[in-house]
Amino acid sequence: NSFCTLLGGSFRSRFRVMPRQPDWNCPKCGHLVFGSKPSCFKCGTTNPAGGSAGGAIAPPTAAPPAAAGKVPDWPCPNCNIIVFGSKPACFKCGAKNPGSAGAPVAPAVTATPKAADWTCPTCALVVFASKPACPKCQTPRPTASATAVDLSKREAELKQREFELEQRLAGAAATDLVAAVPRPAAWGSATTAQALDDVILEPVTDAAQFACFSALVTASTPDTKVPKGFKLLKVWRVKNTALWVQFGTLRQLFSAGTGKKRLPYIPKTTQHLDKRVMAGAEDASGLSGRALATLANEAFLFHGTKPDIAKIITAQGFDERVASLSGLFGGGVYFADNFAKSNAYTSADASGTRHMFVARVLLGDMTDVMSSSKMPRNARRAPDGFDTVCGLSNAHEFIVYDRRQTYPEFLMEYAMTA
Repeated sequence: NSFCTLLGGSFRSRFRVMPRQPDWNCPKCGHLVFGSKPSCFKCGTTNPAGGSAGGAIAPPTAAPPAAAGKVPDWPCPNCNIIVFGSKPACFKCGAKNPGSAGAPVAPAVTATPKAADWTCPTCALVVFASKPACPKCQTPRPTASATAVDLSKREAELKQREFELEQRLAGAAATDLVAAVPRPAAWGSATTAQALDDVILEPVTDAAQFACFSALVTASTPDTKVPKGFKLLKVWRVKNTALWVQFGTLRQLFSAGTGKKRLPYIPKTTQHLDKRVMAGAEDASGLSGRALATLANEAFLFHGTKPDIAKIITAQGFDERVASLSGLFGGGVYFADNFAKSNAYTSADASGTRHMFVARVLLGDMTDVMSSSKMPRNARRAPDGFDTVCGLSNAHEFIVYDRRQTYPEFLMEYAMTA
């Protein structure tokens, strides 16, 4: 206001503001040109309405041509402004697009969908769909039918490789186990694979070794109780690496540190065999091939059984899980150091042959129980702090409640001829 006052009046009264001339569309190339320009800046065509010569400017009759796939722009019929084709109304005056009532709109161009990438049947590399060959191994892109066949073949190959890898890992683990728990020297040089997969029953043919078992029967049983007509037919050495590794691992644990306590009672079978071991007869006869682990209170004990059960034990070992809970000292595996006691649990097959194991047993910390009244009939384990129960009925019985404490090293076949 102070500025206008100095000029002696209002600004508008002293300076005439000319109205802006509307822009115009070039009739030749369609470009939008400022209203003040007398000719098109691109092609030089003269403004048909006169432009700055002072003539009236004709409203645009059409919008510039639209590119392919794009909705064409449109001139506002009210204020002559060119509006984007995507706008439904003029941004200046609000007039609606006259073409929206049915005017033709250029169709949009739809992009071609991308084909699926493909997997190289040779190296399994995922290749872009546009590539005709694998960039790594140059294998040509297979046809649709060939792809299904190749993928099926590839899947079979991968499964086979996975199986072979699992076998190699299992073999390596088994080798480590066997190395950690050496097999008895009497087993010889059997391969790890044979010992793991098979159960080998090797006959004891040496006369001195065979005589050890006949002597064991006599030494462990009072003369009055030795079964009449007893005749030892065969003795088999059981080679079962899976069971031996299981037994040997616990054997090492039992022997660790200060070892187990002294036994309240030494089994007769162990007394007899220990004398031979101490005298060096074990190495000469090859009876066991490994000395008894005294720190683990390891012992040789009898276990009589039926013919069909003997086959199961040689393959799977003793198992307290299938033991009857009606046993005098609960559900465990029962052994004895008296041949006559174990013989009572055998039965003859069709040929009259009976079966009895001479097993290695880890007695560990053993408690003696004078009667079953001190233990529940359904016991599934030894009393707290103990590994084994020594029960006294009409003879000593040794009950273990963990199958890993046992190994069926020898199987005797015998008959009662009387």
